[in-house]
Amino acid sequence: MSIDGTGAVTAGDVFALATVSMLSVALPLSVIAAYGFRNAPFGAMLKPLPVTIFAFILSDAISLLGGETTGTGYLVFSSIGVGAALVATVNGILLLTERRAV
Repeated sequence: MSIDGTGAVTAGDVFALATVSMLSVALPLSVIAAYGFRNAPFGAMLKPLPVTIFAFILSDAISLLGGETTGTGYLVFSSIGVGAALVATVNGILLLTERRAV
């Protein structure tokens, strides 16, 4: 964990660890959902979900570990997560507006 100058764990570290823990639980569930609904009409919406969750796990883990490449790694993995979420959103909008054949 990243520790401030006084040697104490900050509240931000606790929340980042809680986020990594919760996303680690959600990752296998998202893989099961994406695999289970792969042939369903809304399966395209679920395919990017594991990528999104995994990218956010990596970005939070990098911020917890600290180091010299924290900013770059956090930026890269957060961008991947946001991009995958955007793909899922576009697929959901196309499905709900019936612009894609079901």
